[in-house]
Amino acid sequence: MKRRLAFFDGVSRFLFGLLPVITTGYALCPTIAYAQLEPGDRGIPPVETTENLLVTGIRVDVSASSGENARLIGWRLAERKAWQLLWDKRNDFDRDDNLKDPTTPFSDKKLDSIVSSVVVEKEEIGPNRYIATLGVEFDRARGGSLLGLRKNYRHSPPMLLVPLTWTAGAPVSFEWRNAWQKAWAEFKTSHSHIAYVRPTGDNLDPVLLNATQLGSQNQIQWQNILEQYGASGLLTPEIRIHYSWPGGPVSVSFLAKYGIDQKILGHFTLKAASIDNLPVLLKQGVEHIDAIYMMALFGGNLGNDRTFIAIEAPASEVATFTQRSVPAPAYPRDENMALKNNNSGGLSSPEKRKEAPLAPTP
Repeated sequence: MKRRLAFFDGVSRFLFGLLPVITTGYALCPTIAYAQLEPGDRGIPPVETTENLLVTGIRVDVSASSGENARLIGWRLAERKAWQLLWDKRNDFDRDDNLKDPTTPFSDKKLDSIVSSVVVEKEEIGPNRYIATLGVEFDRARGGSLLGLRKNYRHSPPMLLVPLTWTAGAPVSFEWRNAWQKAWAEFKTSHSHIAYVRPTGDNLDPVLLNATQLGSQNQIQWQNILEQYGASGLLTPEIRIHYSWPGGPVSVSFLAKYGIDQKILGHFTLKAASIDNLPVLLKQGVEHIDAIYMMALFGGNLGNDRTFIAIEAPASEVATFTQRSVPAPAYPRDENMALKNNNSGGLSSPEKRKEAPLAPTP
């Protein structure tokens, strides 16, 4: 029995003696660190942009003998309102000056021929009443000629869009899904002259396009990011949400920023009675900011970011530098002309060079 106890005591002492050696060796072994994003629900793919002309957010309230008749009349009324809004919206940038009549002298039958679809955003149908929020999509090929749209209209260079939200004192871009990102993802860019590059917000977007990166002034880093996304400039539409109380009135301040230096092109404020109206409020803000960017484009204030454009020297300076840098010929073309030499050796002509003594031959 004593021998067995002595044996186990020796084994335990041996293992405890090796413990410091094992711990030290584990500490000295190279370890591999894995970097990963915090898990979360990210990524909102932008809607497919078509060439059709879409007008959204049209409210109708119609009463008729039945709910179906009220619905039909509401759709007709929405088509007329959408056409008038589309006429007014496109007038500033794309309209032909020869078309001076801003009204809609077209019949319902003619409007039906150019309407592609009616989008029901929200509707309530009663026995003899129809209340809805609708969207009307017009065919660009047929409706564009009636609007007088120019075939070749100006577009901006590709612009990387990074929406930024400030709420409760914290900024959010693509770290997780938010209402401001969703509003831009659902925006129909067929109306706009801005060539938006809209990231989805997944993969490496939260790492490359976060709130910290937006505050960086590193031109080389930003140039690499823009090249990766195929963009020539940066657009940062920013909002600051202020809640009066939970679920109560909400006020949103909008800022249209451009470039890595965050130049402010315009700002405005919109208010809603409750938080339930926030998506509609943000959708209106997107349209207003898009209008600000288009005004900046046509005003010459929006284009390729000059921060990344190398400034070339004038042609006169290039010619002067070239003349200075070209070495003079070793010998003049005219053999009778004396050759000047500024070396400290003192030789100034070929005759004196001939008279110079040669080194003795061994």
